[in-house]
Amino acid sequence: MATYKKGQTVEIDMHLTAHHWGHFEFRICKGGLNGDKFSTQMDGQKCLNENLLLRPNPDGREECKKAQNINDSNYDCQPIDTNHPERWYLPPQSFGSNGMNYKMLFKLPDDLTCDVCTIQWNWITGNSCLVDGYKEYFAMFKGKYS
Repeated sequence: MATYKKGQTVEIDMHLTAHHWGHFEFRICKGGLNGDKFSTQMDGQKCLNENLLLRPNPDGREECKKAQNINDSNYDCQPIDTNHPERWYLPPQSFGSNGMNYKMLFKLPDDLTCDVCTIQWNWITGNSCLVDGYKEYFAMFKGKYS
């Protein structure tokens, strides 16, 4: 349990034991999704979809200004996808037997307040299909760090 302020940037820590490429998205909904507030799963998902968390621009962060490339010390410095600012793309696989640890920053909505909130993590994997927007994003990424 944690307390945050509206509009605050929060760090999300993730540990993965399998790498399936793709990207993460996070959504937040006021209240719990236990059936008390929303009568259907569709209603609960609609609430989550109204509050998609966005990545704050990393360009102003000191460690990102100095980055010559993206590696395991600065994965969150990856450029914002201007077409999809909610996406945090998984970097190339590089891990030992214990898996991979990622830290990423996301901004909470400016107008959301709640005593209890539900956060949804959505991992759209990229190991079996090419997701809309990937080709354009990685072309831009390559141009910035090549």
